[in-house]
Amino acid sequence: MIGTVLRKCHLLIVILLCCLPTAFGMALPFAGSFLIQALLVIGMAVPTPGGVGSFHEAYRFGMTSFFAAPNASAVAAAIVVHALSVVPVVVLGLVFMAQDGLTMGRLRTMAESQKDAVAES
Repeated sequence: MIGTVLRKCHLLIVILLCCLPTAFGMALPFAGSFLIQALLVIGMAVPTPGGVGSFHEAYRFGMTSFFAAPNASAVAAAIVVHALSVVPVVVLGLVFMAQDGLTMGRLRTMAESQKDAVAES
C-alpha cells in the first residue's frame, strides 16, 4: 500500500514539474522535466535544512540556463514547486504516524531516550 501511495506522489511531482512552469510564463518540454528533476535531486543533496535554498537555486539554474526562463519567474516557480512537493509528503507522513499511534510527544520522548542511550555509551 505504501509503495502505491509513494508512486502516486512521485507521479504528481512529475506532472507538477511539467505543468507548473506554464503558470509562470515559462516553457518546459516533457523531456526537460527529467533534467530539472535531476537538478532538483542534486539540490536536495546539498546539506541545508529541508533543502531550502539549494533546491530553489537548482530549479532557477536549470530553468534559466537550459530553458531561457526569466530569473524572477524561475525563482517564484521554485518556491511553489518546493512547497507543492514537500507538503503532500509531510501530510502523508503525519497520516502514517497517526496510523502507528505515534504522537509528537511520543516522538520527542523516543528521541530523548535515544540521546541518553548514546550519551551513556
